[in-house]
Amino acid sequence: MTTLEPKEPSLPLGLGDLAGPGVPVDRYDLPPGATLVLFTDGIIEARDRTGAFFDPVPPLTCPLPPDPGAVLDAMLTALFRHTEELDDDAAALAVTRLPDGQGEGTGRPS
Repeated sequence: MTTLEPKEPSLPLGLGDLAGPGVPVDRYDLPPGATLVLFTDGIIEARDRTGAFFDPVPPLTCPLPPDPGAVLDAMLTALFRHTEELDDDAAALAVTRLPDGQGEGTGRPS
């Protein structure tokens, strides 16, 4: 697993216009077979009864199938085990890049 961190801090997604021109943009290669997981602060700021924040890294570093739904299921299962209930809104998205040569003829982009 690789955690992607911005090279320089910036405003949250959707607020870049407030910074004026020249909002920094980082680009990362997504290798074939890799899954990119994005989530909002409602997930990483979720707390358990003792006030400990949820850490999404452990459930995402377990062996998981190359299926974005399974990756989200693993993370969200761990999240709800940790918190039992969310106090904030949360969103998550997982996208898997198919291995080279897969997806051809399926109607899906490869």
